[in-house]
Amino acid sequence: MISLPVNVNLAHTFAMKRLLLLIIPIFLLSGLKAQPEGQFETSKNLDIYFTLFKTLSLNYVDDISATKLTKTAIDAMLASLDPYTNYIPENEIDDYRFMTTGEYGGIGALIHHNKGYIYISDILENSPAQKSGLKPGDKVLQINNIEANGRNAEDLNNLMKGEPGSSVTVKIERLDSSQPLNFVLKREKIKPDNITFSGMVSPTTGYIRLEKFTENSADEFRKAFIKLKEDPNMANLIIDLRGNGGGLLTEAVSIANLFIKKGTPIVSVKSRIPDRNRDYATIFEPLDTQIPIVVLIDGNSASASEILAGALQDLDRALVYGSKSFGKGLVQNVLPLTYNTQLKITVAKYYIPSGRCIQAIDYSGKSKYGTSNLIPDSLKSAFYTRNKRQVFDGGGIEPDLKSEAPHESELLNSLISNYLIFDFGTRYALNHTTISPADSFDLSDQDYKEFADFLVRNNFNYKSQTEVQIGELAENLKKQGNPELIETYLKPLQEKLNHNLQKELLQQKDEIIPVLRTEIVGRYYYQKGKVRNFIRHDNEIKEADKLLNDKNIYEKVLEGTYPEAHNKKKI
Repeated sequence: MISLPVNVNLAHTFAMKRLLLLIIPIFLLSGLKAQPEGQFETSKNLDIYFTLFKTLSLNYVDDISATKLTKTAIDAMLASLDPYTNYIPENEIDDYRFMTTGEYGGIGALIHHNKGYIYISDILENSPAQKSGLKPGDKVLQINNIEANGRNAEDLNNLMKGEPGSSVTVKIERLDSSQPLNFVLKREKIKPDNITFSGMVSPTTGYIRLEKFTENSADEFRKAFIKLKEDPNMANLIIDLRGNGGGLLTEAVSIANLFIKKGTPIVSVKSRIPDRNRDYATIFEPLDTQIPIVVLIDGNSASASEILAGALQDLDRALVYGSKSFGKGLVQNVLPLTYNTQLKITVAKYYIPSGRCIQAIDYSGKSKYGTSNLIPDSLKSAFYTRNKRQVFDGGGIEPDLKSEAPHESELLNSLISNYLIFDFGTRYALNHTTISPADSFDLSDQDYKEFADFLVRNNFNYKSQTEVQIGELAENLKKQGNPELIETYLKPLQEKLNHNLQKELLQQKDEIIPVLRTEIVGRYYYQKGKVRNFIRHDNEIKEADKLLNDKNIYEKVLEGTYPEAHNKKKI
């Protein structure tokens, strides 16, 4: 007779109880009506799951981890809904808390994985990591005597986090040191900046770059705007939301309130559960209802960013410039579960002042392959701003005026993805004790030549997407027994596509230099320095400034009469 481990029955019993305690509240919170059919379906499917789990645990050839199997089942269940509905186990609570508060206990160092090793990728200013002397480019060997080799970046990142006041030991390898270096750091409360830059970008235009909408971001924005207004020449404002993935809805409403009259509806949250429906309006007197505003957005502006940009657009309070936003019109709540776990669950959709929802992907209509589709243009509806400009739902915020799409160089993408720009930045910082101020630093021709030589020394080579496809076609032809086709057609084409790295580096110098320059500036002046250097050369900021100073175009866009604007009055 085959005997089973004693803990198997205990494991599946514990797991079933745990899952029952986890799932039942979800059904209750979802507002299922107490109808016999609904109750039967719920009981039936839970019974099937528990019976299956018990049968597996009693009969499977190997021991089964109840916790792992339950987590797999939960993740698979939630994956069938949308990517924002997630189960949060106890050990990940701090990560989700960081998303709302912007705070965590740690040392203020970011890490990345490259070629089998873990490196410090960025250091936050005034953090324990910066004060102790850790640097970007340091190879992590150990954390608290645990070997870094073979572990993923997420595991090591969790090791560096902990309660403020506690200590962590980090052993690193540095290029200019013959021996490993040990650092003992005391963790602190880390809160990255919501606003990485605010200042004047021209004699008459103020600029605020908002990175995220965590707690107190609206108060920080308010203080930054008041400080800008101390300059008597400031007549315009640029709000930069590019790359801002969102955060708290209430913070977006409060920032909009700075420029919109008290009592104006900003966003409505609508759920299938009536008790969750809520309207958010401005609740205090604004600071400035007249200053011309341009809001910058891109494809990574999402959620709360889209609420702020969309509300200002719908109310004709700002000109929106850039590229179409991400299109996330879903609202999540975090609900407590048993055993100190939580569920982040999509509970509603939000609607901005014109009445539109900007959700771009329909997660309710997944294909048989489990994929979701963009909402087609044929199903999008027209809505209207205060000035009767036509705007549409179902696809993010369409800017009033679009910027030129940046050229995406395969060479630059390869340099970034292979961390060659990062590695050159590490070596540059070792060889240059100081550089000029962040907002004036630039690379010389000699610096760029050294970068090109660095690539040659590292045997850098890359293949374009076309070359990859030709190579795959050649492999298929070889397998099919058609080598003559390769010789006749593909080899001549491959020869024509052969790269001359030095030539391409010169041709794409204007595209590579800004990324290289920003990487280097960050080694000396951290995140704020990167932004300071970046905005000096940013074409979208320059165009936004021109729009603000050309009152004729600015006013016609908001009136809906400017011919080149995307959102115009319907004639």
